[in-house]
Amino acid sequence: MINNFSFLYLIFCMVFFQNTFGQNTVFINSPLVCKDQFLTEFINDKYNENKKEVCEECSSKEKQIINSILFRRKERSLSMIQKGNLILSGPLYDFVNSIYNEISIANPQINRKKIILLKDESANAFTMGEDIIYVHTGLLYRLQNKDQLAYILCHELGHDELGHYYNDLKNYAKEKTDKEREKKIKEIMSKKYGHVSNLNEFLVPKLLANMKSSREDELEADSLGVIFYQNCRFDKAKACTSFDVFLEADHVRDTSIFDFTKELLLKDGLIDMSKLTSYSNESSLGDFDDESGLSEAEIEQQKNLNDMLRSHPYEKERSLKLYTYFNLNVHEDFNKKIDLDYKKIRYFSEGEMILYCFQNQQIGKALFYAMNMKRNYPSDSYSKEATALSMLALYYFKNSFKEGIAIENQDEENDIAYDELIFFLKKLSPDECFKIGKNLFESHNNNSKSIESKVIKLLILHKELKNEDFKTLYLINEEVFKTSIYWKMVNMMFLEVNKRL
Repeated sequence: MINNFSFLYLIFCMVFFQNTFGQNTVFINSPLVCKDQFLTEFINDKYNENKKEVCEECSSKEKQIINSILFRRKERSLSMIQKGNLILSGPLYDFVNSIYNEISIANPQINRKKIILLKDESANAFTMGEDIIYVHTGLLYRLQNKDQLAYILCHELGHDELGHYYNDLKNYAKEKTDKEREKKIKEIMSKKYGHVSNLNEFLVPKLLANMKSSREDELEADSLGVIFYQNCRFDKAKACTSFDVFLEADHVRDTSIFDFTKELLLKDGLIDMSKLTSYSNESSLGDFDDESGLSEAEIEQQKNLNDMLRSHPYEKERSLKLYTYFNLNVHEDFNKKIDLDYKKIRYFSEGEMILYCFQNQQIGKALFYAMNMKRNYPSDSYSKEATALSMLALYYFKNSFKEGIAIENQDEENDIAYDELIFFLKKLSPDECFKIGKNLFESHNNNSKSIESKVIKLLILHKELKNEDFKTLYLINEEVFKTSIYWKMVNMMFLEVNKRL
């Protein structure tokens, strides 16, 4: 059964794809809670089925460990549904599943899988062996074409068909029930000194062996993925750049530096302009990655160790292997050009990441993506509203002494553009955030009736102590707020206004 919101959402998606892209479009958010009874039943059925299949040749203790992991896997999947972290309808979902359907038709020997989108900004796709492949919105945002996505799906299908998840599960259970291992660890811990060094000496070789096995699984999935991919009609040369996307996505966020004065319409009198001083990413304690004093061999060893510990290691080498598998000449330069028909997918993916950040009250991230979207699509309404809303939400959280939730910390995983934004936001007072947000909204306001516009108006009324107006607007839109990602913040404001009244 399709509710009114879902119906309107589907109509919007159909209209959007038929019209010219980027002409004052407004991003319509996916529902907060994507409840799918059929998917819930599917996950529960798979749990019961896998419990029997995996444990046939295991000892009773191994069965206990495996059952515990399978139960946690099931609970995690069900939790993702309840929390609204999955996208189960709409243009992104339809697009990814259309690519999968092409692969499935060309490879009828593969058991049917469910392809589900996970709201997450990292570049990743994974399977947990339950006939479901999860694709992150962050991956869709970073890809350049449908062919890269097709190969990555083929790679994940390779993992599933080869049973890598269950092999790892069985190996883990055997390791955890290894009496000799437990005996050795107890022996080390019973000694007075040398716990860390002796445990490292005993456990690190096993850790590295597991990493080696994991890398071998990746290469095995690569080669089987190639077979699946070759049965389809996708572009082979474009598939070879799939791993370059992961290499380019080392940073959590990646873009060029923002001009805050231009992007946030800053001017004298609005904020203290001295807060725009240039950001430095150098620590007062020095550079912890300084390689001076290290020999070439030590630097190479450090690089190799870092690469070994990556979840998807050796991307460049794997790209070169793909060219060999497909019998193609190697392209030295990674082509970053985005296919025209893929730009819609990038747009929707970035919009979903903004909403995910709002949903988790990560307002600094939401602002970053909103500003980036506004720069890429200057006529887009949603990005302008999201930018204004981010600044006003920052005012609210700063004023409520919840800045630590709303603004993330600087991190080595971030690029300079993002850290510079965080550095700037932390220097702003609550009033300055409010002035910037209100000015952005008033400069853009076109009588929009979007949920973002409604929340912006509530924030402005909340700050200006127009309590009766706030309550009226809130009550008129209460049901809309309840089904949106902004419900938690809006409800908190309503309780405060009620106290004032």
